[in-house]
Order: sequence, then structure tokens, then C-alpha cells
Amino acid sequence: MNDAIRRIFTAEFRAEITSSNTLEGHASVFNRLAPVGRGYEEIAPHAFTEVLRRNEDVRFLLNHNPDNLLGRTRSGTLKLQTDEQGLTLANDLPKTTLGNDIRILVHRGDLTGFSFGYAPDTKSDTHRMAPDGKQIPTRNNIERMVDVSLATYPAFEEADDAQLRAIDFSNIRISGTRRDQMIRVRSRILQKGS
Repeated sequence: MNDAIRRIFTAEFRAEITSSNTLEGHASVFNRLAPVGRGYEEIAPHAFTEVLRRNEDVRFLLNHNPDNLLGRTRSGTLKLQTDEQGLTLANDLPKTTLGNDIRILVHRGDLTGFSFGYAPDTKSDTHRMAPDGKQIPTRNNIERMVDVSLATYPAFEEADDAQLRAIDFSNIRISGTRRDQMIRVRSRILQKGS
């Protein structure tokens, strides 16, 4: 895994809970510019092909908090795939206090965003310049999926269409295992209201 770049993207969506108690939506959208630091970033339509083929165990969390586990691919409660728009998820909500709270908050429209944490394969990136002169790397391959999350603060709430936001983890020094590092750093950043 490339330790130099770690990001969390948030995609605005209209959350839906089906009659079968499944929360569905897009965790990422393709070919959309996301503001990242001093530039932009976008996800290519084929970026998730290899990581989904490997069938890694990805967790579905609330606000990237591992104490708020809602599902995971290994147990079959979380399903990830791509469609023409982006990375889709379908998660069977648990019959727990947290699951019931999520159902209510989504039905009321209080929770409306997904986010995902990943490590890109930066060697496969392609680059171009935006009209404003800023760099646009296109992520052609997601090396590792860390988690997907229902997000309290989706990016660009005023937008009618899916949008993305990224938090750059490349300059943050942390200790412990890589997974623990990602979880602690995300929690610190998200608690600060980023």
C-alpha cells in the first residue's frame, strides 16, 4: 500500500432505505473533480476494478468511527460494486440501537452522505491541468479500500448532483498499525469539523 497518500472522499447522495431494510447509495462518483489541497482529483470509472475483484473485507461505519460498525463485506451485510455513475453500496442495516437511529435519520433526511477511505496506486495516475492552472490527478487504480461510511457532513450540500471532498493524509505522522493509524487520524480530523 502506498503510505504517501490517503484520502477520504465524500459523495453527496439521496440515501434510500428499501423495504428490505437496505441502505443504498453511491460512495464515490466517477469523472467528477474534487477539490484536494491546492488542486483537484478525480476517480476514473475503472479505478475500483482490481480492489473489488480482490474482495477485501471492507467495513461500513458511521462517520468513520470503528465503534459504529453497521456492516462489512466479509459477513455479506455490505455489498460494493460499480455502475455507470460510481461506486455503489448496499448495506443491510442491523437491528440495533444504532441501526434504528440510522433508519430514522435517513428517513428524515438528516443523514444524506457517504464517504470512503482508500489508498490510491499513484503510479497509475494520469495528470492534466485544470483551466485555472491547478493539477488534476485522475485515480486510475484504488490500491486498497479501508472503509465506507455514512457521513454527517457530506461535501457540497447545496449541490443537486453527486460531488466529492477529500482530506489529504499525506503529511500527517502517526504511529501504530496502518489500519489503526488511519482510524485514529480520521477520527481526529473529523472531530475537528473538517
